[in-house]
Amino acid sequence: MLNILAAVVAGIAASLVFSMFTGMARAMGMTTMSIEKTLGAMFGEGSTAAIGGWVMHLMSGVIFAIIYAIAFDALGATNGWLVGAEIGLVHGIITGAVIMPMVGMMHPAVKSGRIQAPGFFAINAGAMTPMGLVVGHIIFGAVLGGIYLALA
Repeated sequence: MLNILAAVVAGIAASLVFSMFTGMARAMGMTTMSIEKTLGAMFGEGSTAAIGGWVMHLMSGVIFAIIYAIAFDALGATNGWLVGAEIGLVHGIITGAVIMPMVGMMHPAVKSGRIQAPGFFAINAGAMTPMGLVVGHIIFGAVLGGIYLALA
């Protein structure tokens, strides 16, 4: 049975872990991608954009956590880490192949030239970004699944 509170907690935690992963990748020079900054750029620049980006990132994590939780329940998952990682792999592939190219067509800051379009699997953010995008979503799913099933 779906546990919304567990999904919210798991979604926020998994989103924060995802942000730590991408922050480490940026610090090591492996990518220039920042999901929080990309989302925040829709609100303009400065602190308002930064806050807006973080809020959108965490809200997205919660929404995806509810979707994952529905999948866990439908699949009768007993190993949240493993099933979450598997769903995360699919999530990452869809994000890279479909969502990232759409960002270039729809994001107001891309259209105005303030930020660069990420491209297919966010390749424009660095050669290692496509792999990081997929691995980040696998990590997101594993953390989400582990926490959700522990709390549900």
